Amino acid sequence: IMRARQYFKRAIEVDPRHGPAYNAYAMMEVRLGNVVRACEVYEECVSLCVGTVSVYQGYAQLMMQRGENDCARDLLRAGVQLTREETVFLWHSWIMLEVRLKNVQEAERVMRSALRRYPNNSRILVSAGLASACSGAVPVKAEDGVLSHFERAREYFRRAVLADPKQAQAWQTWGLFESRQLNHDAARALFKRGLRLSPNHGALWQ
Repeated sequence: IMRARQYFKRAIEVDPRHGPAYNAYAMMEVRLGNVVRACEVYEECVSLCVGTVSVYQGYAQLMMQRGENDCARDLLRAGVQLTREETVFLWHSWIMLEVRLKNVQEAERVMRSALRRYPNNSRILVSAGLASACSGAVPVKAEDGVLSHFERAREYFRRAVLADPKQAQAWQTWGLFESRQLNHDAARALFKRGLRLSPNHGALWQ
């Protein structure tokens, strides 16, 4: 362990602006239970304005685990401003944070921002579906008329599997959504379709 720490410190000394080195170092400390030290490593990286997507994602996830959701939100908000890297995972994490906290209006706002940047990304569309489902059956204006949030969620899930038919999470999430709406036949059909396209995705077998 001491040797690993020395290597990480050396890597940072050689290139103080190499975000992945900070992230790997912090993740090692988390696995060892040294959460305070992990936060210090992440904070050093962010303070130098060299945070990468992996740094913001790792740091935000750590803050969520500690129940520091406001800090996690601030990190995700900062992370999605990155322009050199794809920020899909950060947008997804931010939407799901608001969904988990039942911040319906904020989830909707973040969802719309994410869709403006990544209108055809399967992971973002799945997140949008979950955010819509969180809003319930209240009617909402859509391009083709008035839909309930549940109907809009279903449309986002449909777009997600069209965008990436082999994205197993999209099939699984849509299937679970239909199951919770007591549409069991539809749910089974979605799980079967997902299994045909992603036979190694264990969750679809459950």
